[in-house]
Amino acid sequence: MDKEIINVVKTTFTPTGDFKKDELRARGYAKAVGMDQANTEIAVVMATQGFDAGANAMIKKHTTDGKFDYFAMRQQYG
Repeated sequence: MDKEIINVVKTTFTPTGDFKKDELRARGYAKAVGMDQANTEIAVVMATQGFDAGANAMIKKHTTDGKFDYFAMRQQYG
């Protein structure tokens, strides 16, 4: 079961170079598992641009005046 979950995550959130298909795959996954809008947006970033881009987007959204708010990020994204 763990290998299946890992495979789903890898195939869902690894960019293929086809932006539209990657976006649709991420949105479909997000809908299937009940993600909220904020998590869906990050899922799309990860699926189209990679994990690092997704992490950077989450950090950037919760950084103000050079101060990163880890607690706020965790509250929003889990």
